[in-house]
Amino acid sequence: MCELSECVTNEHYSGISGTHPELDNLYLMLDQQLHPIPPDNTCPQSVQIFEEHKQLAQEYLKVQTEIAYLSRHMEQLAERLSQEEILCDEGVEEDDEEIKKLESEKENLTQMHQNLKKQLEMIKRKNSNHSKENDPSS
Repeated sequence: MCELSECVTNEHYSGISGTHPELDNLYLMLDQQLHPIPPDNTCPQSVQIFEEHKQLAQEYLKVQTEIAYLSRHMEQLAERLSQEEILCDEGVEEDDEEIKKLESEKENLTQMHQNLKKQLEMIKRKNSNHSKENDPSS
């Protein structure tokens, strides 16, 4: 079985764990059942599989970290959206109150306008009648 590893160049896998030596043992953070089995150092294929497993563990932890970060970010955005919806709802209530107030004011002003028009008509009629009584030519 180790003969197959001779077909695969070691150069292809040499950079797997060598690129980040500080992350080389990152797989130890995984659950025990996910740890790679220590390689048989006399078999290059075993070492290769071990190195691949360590690389996959690094990628797995990276993805898990990103998932945790994005989940937290999503929770924060949801909370912010909820708060903005509450503020928006409060703003809508305030707007509704303002609309009712303005409609009432409009109604009062319209009524006042009608009353003033009536008063003006009455004054005009009174002045017209008064001027006819005082006009000797009529």
